[in-house]
Amino acid sequence: MKRAFSLRSKLFFLSFTLSFIPVVAISFYLSAKAEDGLRTVLKGKTEHALSFSAYFFKSKQDEALALARMYAGKADLLEPFRLGDRDSLNEALQAIFADLKNNYGVTILEYGDENGQVFLRAHNPGKFGDDKSGNGSIAATLAGRELGGFEFGSSGLAVRAFVPIRDQDGNRVIGSFQIGYNLDQALLEAINPLISGDVAFYEKDTLVQTSLPEEQDQLRKLKEPGIFKRIEAGETRVELPSGNSRLLTYSPLLDPAGEKLQGMMRLGLDISILGKLQRESMTAMAILVATVSALVAILAMVAGKAIVRPIDLARDILREIAEGEADLTRRVPVQTRDEVGQMTESFNQTLEKIGDIVGTVKKEALFLGSTGLALASNMEETAAAVHQIASNIEGIRRLAANQATGTRAAGDAVDGIVEGIETLGRLINDQAASVVESSASIEEMVANIE
Repeated sequence: MKRAFSLRSKLFFLSFTLSFIPVVAISFYLSAKAEDGLRTVLKGKTEHALSFSAYFFKSKQDEALALARMYAGKADLLEPFRLGDRDSLNEALQAIFADLKNNYGVTILEYGDENGQVFLRAHNPGKFGDDKSGNGSIAATLAGRELGGFEFGSSGLAVRAFVPIRDQDGNRVIGSFQIGYNLDQALLEAINPLISGDVAFYEKDTLVQTSLPEEQDQLRKLKEPGIFKRIEAGETRVELPSGNSRLLTYSPLLDPAGEKLQGMMRLGLDISILGKLQRESMTAMAILVATVSALVAILAMVAGKAIVRPIDLARDILREIAEGEADLTRRVPVQTRDEVGQMTESFNQTLEKIGDIVGTVKKEALFLGSTGLALASNMEETAAAVHQIASNIEGIRRLAANQATGTRAAGDAVDGIVEGIETLGRLINDQAASVVESSASIEEMVANIE
């Protein structure tokens, strides 16, 4: 048997559903908009970090270029270089290099000859003569270009500036001059608070420098071959989440000439605040949905009660009518002018007509009752007459019975007479036979006598 749900339950369920669905839809829409907003904020934060880090390193590059231009053409340095006097050049450079290191943080100062071989390293005077003619940045500089950017060298990854060294006439390139800043821990850590994150550099797919103290033991050990392949394939940005608190963004690291992919730069952004905002947004949305749902439920109950109450009263009255205990003078209050109110008015009119019909039936019942009493009295008299007639019929029946008895006796006498006649007939027949037989004997005797 199917379970019966009351009209009030159905109205409550329908009202709650019709009200709850839009609330949920709006909540999902607002949640999606909030998530889009968080993505926009995250994208903006990523763009800011990338732009600021690019600006930070570009400023170091421009500073290195300015310094390189300043010292590459100094006459007191150009003359010993042109003459190939390494010792005199080194003696002149040491004071300059110490000043640049103290005031600007310069860690690399290097001269190269026109064949691409290292002529002098002020930061490491004992090491020279190695061939860098295959280096794209050195080749471009010897071709007369000024360059700046990230470069991997024997002293590690650095921001370097390359400028050509020209002869006294300024027409012919006779060597290369470079100044640079090694990306040491202090330099990298200085950028962390500026971008609200951290920065790391990879030589191809291998981690070579990071601003995170906890990653220092991973240098030259941690490899990201999958990400580097994506960068090699042409992706300019690879974003990957790291837990719920960091977003890692990888971008290509080209040489200063912009021709060769050397590795990757990784920015790690702290997105814990965004996760917190997202959780708070979801919590607020859940509270909003719960509050609105409760209000909708209350309104649905009140509305359902207002609609169903007159129907309940009508049901109770009809049930009393069915049980024969109805008070037909009761009426259902009409509180609205809608369909329920109109139905209530019609119900009250129906009750009124039923009451009129019942009143008429009662009057007719009283009349029929008195008529029935009169008929009952007449029936008693009729019954007495019928009884008398029955007594007379009984007397006649007894007389008829007596007459029938006499008739049966006469019948029996007649039957005896008939039986006697039949017996007499048989005797006569027997006598006649004897006479015939005697006659035959006499005739026989007569015949014999003759």
